[in-house]
Amino acid sequence: ITRYSYTPYGQLASITQPDGNQTQFAYNQLGQRVLTTLPDGQTITRKYSVAGLLQSETFGDGRTTLYSYDKLGQLTQHINKNGQITQFVWNEQGELLAKHHNDELIRYSYDNLGRVNATINNAGLLIQYKYNAHGQLAQTTAFDENEPEHKQHQHFSYDEAGRLISSQNSKGDTTEQHFEGLSQPHCVIQPDGSALHLTYDKERNLTAIERSDGHVYRISYDANENPTQVTGFDGTLQQYKYDACNRLASVTQSDKRHVKIERDSLGRVTAQHASLASDSHIINNANYYSYTKQGKITRAHNAQSTLKQRFDKGGRLLHAEQVHNQQQAHTLQYSYDDYGRRQTLTLPDSSKLNYSYNKFGQLSAIHLQQANSKVNDSASAAQPLVTLSYDSQGNIQTQQFGNSITLNQQFDVFNRLTQQQLTHPAQALFDTCTYNYDSINQLIARKNEGVSSHNTNFEYNSLGQLIQQNLAGEQNNKITQYQWDSFGNPQSQTVKSSKSDTDSSEQNTTNTDASSSIDLTRATHSEYSDLASNNLAPSNNADSVVNNEGTNNTTINSASDADRLTHFGDSDFHYDEFGNQIRETGKGIKTRREYNAFNQLSCFNNNGTLTQYDYDPLGRRIAKHTEHGKIDYIWDNDQLIGEYQHGEYTWYINLPNQFHPVALIKKGEVYYYHLDHVNTPRFVTNNNAEVV
Repeated sequence: ITRYSYTPYGQLASITQPDGNQTQFAYNQLGQRVLTTLPDGQTITRKYSVAGLLQSETFGDGRTTLYSYDKLGQLTQHINKNGQITQFVWNEQGELLAKHHNDELIRYSYDNLGRVNATINNAGLLIQYKYNAHGQLAQTTAFDENEPEHKQHQHFSYDEAGRLISSQNSKGDTTEQHFEGLSQPHCVIQPDGSALHLTYDKERNLTAIERSDGHVYRISYDANENPTQVTGFDGTLQQYKYDACNRLASVTQSDKRHVKIERDSLGRVTAQHASLASDSHIINNANYYSYTKQGKITRAHNAQSTLKQRFDKGGRLLHAEQVHNQQQAHTLQYSYDDYGRRQTLTLPDSSKLNYSYNKFGQLSAIHLQQANSKVNDSASAAQPLVTLSYDSQGNIQTQQFGNSITLNQQFDVFNRLTQQQLTHPAQALFDTCTYNYDSINQLIARKNEGVSSHNTNFEYNSLGQLIQQNLAGEQNNKITQYQWDSFGNPQSQTVKSSKSDTDSSEQNTTNTDASSSIDLTRATHSEYSDLASNNLAPSNNADSVVNNEGTNNTTINSASDADRLTHFGDSDFHYDEFGNQIRETGKGIKTRREYNAFNQLSCFNNNGTLTQYDYDPLGRRIAKHTEHGKIDYIWDNDQLIGEYQHGEYTWYINLPNQFHPVALIKKGEVYYYHLDHVNTPRFVTNNNAEVV
């Protein structure tokens, strides 16, 4: 039971949770809340102006949010608890004219009905809005004010009830919605003509999605409108049960996999018990959780690992100890500056990462202070890993790495990366990469010069699926064509390569071309990371034709069954009733996969070579067991930051809270990642600016 008490004036005075913890509230004479006391004793205080406007809010960790207003009571400045400032400018009609955040300025204009008809930022992005006679948004047009001939359009149309019935992009691709009396659509037609047909129950709960290829997704509900049974497009069946408070209590999958969820009086998950009935035995797994009064996980454990965490008053993580198999412990320690930003991260080997910020609160540098460094005897000297600067839109404009390589980046007004240039003061490295996009922001061309020199062009269908890639290199040209169904399943892949070099180089590249097709099926399985050498063989079942002009054509066909890839090249794939891929067979390929009761991959058998995996209670893979020994994985929240094997650590340094690799630290040596437009590493350099 949660209990509420009120003041004589009807104001909420306290909330008492089922576990006895209480939150209390106090008010000023005007009835405004001025004090909140949390169950752990922390307070949130508010101050108001004589006009009753909120001026400040101070939190338990000492950070404060500030507000300023004009004479009409309109917000003119907001300083958040991280110290970032946002300013607002209004006209006499109360319309927002400008918003200024960090270096970014956005201005607004209005029509005579007070509707926004255009915005422009200081990068030059102009967006125009047009409305129909009913005041509905009918068209948006976006373009660089210096290049008005390159416009991006979106068109919208509505029915008589005001429901959106179609949207069209700059390429003319149209998505339609059809209605039958309800406000929910009963049919969605995609630009290629494929469709989703939707059905509902009397309470307007979605009960089925039927695709135009005949596959159906079904949902059943209980009297409280909780989903009780879901059947996926692939036929997998999941059933759900709930407690008296409508909280999920159990999950059953195909009557063989059961997950039971236990909760405390506040509804927080305290235990998960999973069981799986396999053909030969029953697999049991369990996770357990404990919490602070703030609801943060302080301890979580299962049979394979224990996680212990401590937090500061602001709920920020201070200490995370990851214990694997009750043996090796790996501890991460954090500290923060006055604005709550990460200041240091101390790694388990006592190395330390120091983080610096600019006046706008953006990360400006990461420094590494190595412990027991074999490279630098002065362990106290912090070496720079990366220094960053930004443009007015918050995009990273320059990165200077610890090996003196500098990355310069250019973005267009749509915040699309258009050019990268890597330079070194001693000319040890020079590399450029340029990117071009179409009117719906799809990458259509990439040109590389330097470390690797080639041009790549991309083509897409109306669903945004990649259908052709043209690669023009220094010695060979390659065209790869892809065919998909309307719902993302691959149908075939054709590689056409032509060469002007010797026959031997033709044969070498033919192998590489064919293997690139096979790699696509394996990219989703990290267990293949140890088996890269096995991926270099071409597909023997593919149709391959070499003509007298040195052109090699390779076609790899694939087959899917209800969104499950069943055949690709010379490989066949098999699945269990839960949708997990359990077996791959082909010429020279025989793999098996086993899963625990939480559907996590637990064992991978590749032609007799076994690899086993362990997981922590947060679902993160924390260990891999191979014939070469055990590798521990170390996590910085949801980022993999390190590995531990044979008494040595390897560190993967990302920008905080981003999947943006910066550096690799292995055996005391620092290596630097150089990325493409989607933060995928293109290559790595060492301290001497050499590509390795």
